[in-house]
Amino acid sequence: MIHLLGELRWRIEADTGPVPWVEPNSVVGFDRELEFHRAKQHWFRSEPSLDLSESPVEVIPDYIDHYLSRAASSQRAVVDGERFLDAVLWLVRRLGSSYAVGTLAVWRELVQAIPAQAACEKVLVAIAGEPEPFVRDILRNVIRDFFDVGGAWPGWQERMRTEVEPGIVRSIEALMIQGYETIDNVDARRFADGTPRL
Repeated sequence: MIHLLGELRWRIEADTGPVPWVEPNSVVGFDRELEFHRAKQHWFRSEPSLDLSESPVEVIPDYIDHYLSRAASSQRAVVDGERFLDAVLWLVRRLGSSYAVGTLAVWRELVQAIPAQAACEKVLVAIAGEPEPFVRDILRNVIRDFFDVGGAWPGWQERMRTEVEPGIVRSIEALMIQGYETIDNVDARRFADGTPRL
């Protein structure tokens, strides 16, 4: 089923009636390449005043969050973790949406309810196949924020060793050690090339 971007906006604003699950790739009414370019500009702050609030980069994640909130409050069944993770990965890879990770990470328990091995592999494969460094950095945040890994979660390595194969743990450890490609790993207020980020 095809959904118009404006329909999603309307459903969020109206906050009435049924809120069905919508696959992000079924949303039309915008130019994907243009939105990806705008998200990239926003990431690198080359257009700091760029407002993406009406962009699919933000509207689609807001709609998914709205759907999950409504489903949780009415105790309805929600989308399964695999479809949810696929939606997040699509938003990041096809639209360059870092907003999706920040907004939807609160629903990490959906991803954590599926086998960690398959979920981690899916994200690692996406990172390995992604040509855009800024998208790889956003995907790194998916690993960090959806699987609770990195310095903010003490003991994450031991926990991951019980959930996934050693090769996957090593790949995740390497990502955490390597750090970001586009952001200075010592001073997050700067990009890797030293230009101000904030």
